[in-house]
Amino acid sequence: MRSIGYLVEAPAPFAIATANVDDVVARVAAPQFVVPCSNPRYLTRAISARWGSLYDALYGSDVIAKTRSGTRPNL
Repeated sequence: MRSIGYLVEAPAPFAIATANVDDVVARVAAPQFVVPCSNPRYLTRAISARWGSLYDALYGSDVIAKTRSGTRPNL
């Protein structure tokens, strides 16, 4: 496989430096999206994809208390 160029030697170690990068983008591992803020639908979908949906966050936790019947109210 080396003879046909499919496998090659590992490259030498290297480093990449960046400047002026937002802290959240630099330190939090997650998909990054660039969307036009003039389109609310695109912006909402990008936020949901980046941090998860507010619906899932509220109903997947105990933030919304259950009623006496043991169910959660419809929002």
